[in-house]
Amino acid sequence: MKERTTETSATTTGEHGSKPDWLLRALVELDVDQHFGLEVTLQMGGLLVSGTLVTGMQFFAESGFREALATSAEEPEAAHYWFKQWAADVNRDDGERDATYVHLKNARFSGECLEPKAKATGRWWRGRLSEVDGFTIGALC
Repeated sequence: MKERTTETSATTTGEHGSKPDWLLRALVELDVDQHFGLEVTLQMGGLLVSGTLVTGMQFFAESGFREALATSAEEPEAAHYWFKQWAADVNRDDGERDATYVHLKNARFSGECLEPKAKATGRWWRGRLSEVDGFTIGALC
């Protein structure tokens, strides 16, 4: 678990000791503030993830993650309760979560562009900024 400091989140290191790219972090924070809906492609290890930037609040409010969690849980009501708690935390948050994580809608992964179904539907995706190796503006497919 990383230690929280009084420094800005731009200096926070990831689980493996790497710092998130300052430019990517700035783009994520700008998109959170301005809701540009910027399309990006992220490289994480050997995987490419492409999609449209969204806020953490949009991820928790609009994504199918809540339904998938409730469907998979033995106690769906408990899953709904915890999901609402997490969404409330994002709403109260000072921006640290959005500065630490990147959220995408219509996310597609390398190799999926060849499959019409994946291109049409996409997914909601959440990842740590500190784990992104590189990025480009624009969608993969």
